[in-house]
Order: sequence, then C-alpha cells, then structure tokens
Amino acid sequence: MTDVLIKEAAGAADFAAAKSLTLAYFDALRARAPEARKMVDDHMTSHDVEAELDDLSAHFTPPHGACLLARRPDVAVGVVMLSRQTEETCEMNRMFVSDTARGTGLGRALCDAIIAKARAMGFGQMILDTMHFLTEAISLYRSVGFQTYGGAEAYAADDPRILHMRLALPQGASDHLAHGSQIK
Repeated sequence: MTDVLIKEAAGAADFAAAKSLTLAYFDALRARAPEARKMVDDHMTSHDVEAELDDLSAHFTPPHGACLLARRPDVAVGVVMLSRQTEETCEMNRMFVSDTARGTGLGRALCDAIIAKARAMGFGQMILDTMHFLTEAISLYRSVGFQTYGGAEAYAADDPRILHMRLALPQGASDHLAHGSQIK
C-alpha cells in the first residue's frame, strides 16, 4: 500500500476533501442498510449536517474539535472528527475509510490518532454513537477500549439500532499518533 499520512485538516482543500469523504460515509450507510435510509436522512436534516460540512473549520478545529484527514499523495482516503460536548467529554464523529483503503489498518490508525488528539486537547472521556449494523467499526471500538453505555443522556437513547459507546481518556497514556503518522 502507498504510504498514508494522517494529519489535521487545514485549509480549503483539506476541508473539501473531508466534506466529500463525510458525504461518502452517509452514502455508504444508506447503501449498506437500505432500511436505515430514513434514519440517516432524518439525522442529516435534524443535525443540519450540510451546513456543518459547509463550515467544518467552525465545528471541527480546536478548541471546538478536530478533523483528521488520511491522505495518500494524490487523494484523501479517510477522515475522522471529534467535537467538544463538555469541558470533559468529546465525541468521535464520522470515521470513514474509502473502499480503496479498507483492510489496510487505516481505520485503527484513524481511531488511535483521534483518541490521541482528544487526550492532547485535555478531554477525559470520548463518546460515540454508531449503528448496530456497523459490526467492523463496533469491533474496532471495543478493541481500543470503548464500552457500551445507556441512559437518557445518550443520543436517540430509545432507539435500539444505535449503539452508544464511551472511552475513558487517562492523561499520560500512549499518544504515539498525536501529531500525525504514516502507515505503510
């Protein structure tokens, strides 16, 4: 595999690539589970995802969050974001790896990198919501220490199709991917 560099998105070209990958993520959700199409569309509408994607730098750059982009020399192949929920808690958002980069370890590298970024930003906990049919992602999240949780504070807490997960982020843990990395 060609080297892939993971770094914080910076500038119009990076944010355009992140937007494109995020829209591809939502398309992939619809294609993988047609029965979830309405849920995906409702989420995009209720969270005004299009407007958020039009101004990624306002939502997903420090101190409000972060946007990490995985690039091969000629094309962006992965994205992951985090958003501040409280002073203590951030949320992992929209991790996606393009078809051309799946199976290479890039998903794990993106996950490790966003966790390291969250620690570097001083967060003590990361949460995420995922759909029950994203079994590969759920396995990845569990393998890095995420655990399921419930409760009224969770997004769509009463929807059994959505899995809520959280990870404690002790300071001083290994942050080997905090400032960009290459995978081969």
